[in-house]
Amino acid sequence: MNGAFSIYPRPGLARHYLDRLLTSPNRALSVFGPRQVGKTTLLQHDLAALAEREGIAALYVDFMASSNALELLNARLAQLVHEARMGLSKRRVKAAKAAGFGIDLEPAPSDPVSADPGVQLQNAFSTLNRLRPGVQLLLMLDEAQELVRQQEGERTMKAIRALFNTFQGQLLLLITGSSREGLLRLFGDRHRASFGLADHEDFQRLGRDFVEAKAAAFNKQRRQPIEIDTLYTAFQAMEHRPADFIAYLSFLAINEVRDVVGSVQVFLQTRYPTEAVRERFLRFTPLQRTVLTLLAEGPCQVASKATMDRVARELGAPVTAGGIRHALTSLPADVIANPARGHYEIVDAQLLAWLREADRE
Repeated sequence: MNGAFSIYPRPGLARHYLDRLLTSPNRALSVFGPRQVGKTTLLQHDLAALAEREGIAALYVDFMASSNALELLNARLAQLVHEARMGLSKRRVKAAKAAGFGIDLEPAPSDPVSADPGVQLQNAFSTLNRLRPGVQLLLMLDEAQELVRQQEGERTMKAIRALFNTFQGQLLLLITGSSREGLLRLFGDRHRASFGLADHEDFQRLGRDFVEAKAAAFNKQRRQPIEIDTLYTAFQAMEHRPADFIAYLSFLAINEVRDVVGSVQVFLQTRYPTEAVRERFLRFTPLQRTVLTLLAEGPCQVASKATMDRVARELGAPVTAGGIRHALTSLPADVIANPARGHYEIVDAQLLAWLREADRE
């Protein structure tokens, strides 16, 4: 089973993204994909490695890592500058010491420093350009929907856009996120600094070829191999999440399972205990819980009179369409999405499955 746990390379998709950015360097690219479908792995491994092989510096930043995105971005770029400086084989020799026992090195020029983090971002890139003349930088910004939520998010986006405009052709900008609504608000709201900055694509999820590759070693160890079509259907049932599928192969290896597809939900309940899902659900407000329960039953117009009347009956208090929308947009990005005007959907697969359980308390 060791082979099942190795990273599944996707050189074709990495090449697609890099070529897209190199062909249109004056346009950023926004990519949406739900959480845990392999975006981060592709960025940090396939795409970063491809860029480095072609002489392009690569920098990955996850905006979920800090509540201060601009500070995080500056820190990561400063780290890249430091690595570039340390990578220089030697500085120009200033003078040889007597008897050849030592040398004096010409001091490196001091880097410009600004108290304004937006200006400092440009200073850092200028320094990188001095250390690596003409360098192109592939800047991969993950979970960018956090910029919509963070207090300093708009300031961060202004700094990113200014950097992109200043160093056009040198800065290749790839922006990804797990909230379609968040990305749409980031690039589709004309009042935001990021309006119109990026073209958009949906992330290409792993398919049957991934299942075949990961199931090969697994099936070799079985007296009766499981058909790839069956395993692929199971992979679809877990919404193409590669880590879940690899863990499911281990589950199948140690458990006697007759219904491979039907056992997916049993497996997911062991992997994501329902008590944890329940506790998270109970931390939401009563209005949020009520509306989520309605959404789990199927599509509904959250601003319709029928929906408001039903929510009011459940809560025992009147509600407004604006109040319902605010309750939904206040939920974490990994819980709810707003892919179209007036339409909301639950994107947390475990929460959705739990809400649909007929016997839940």
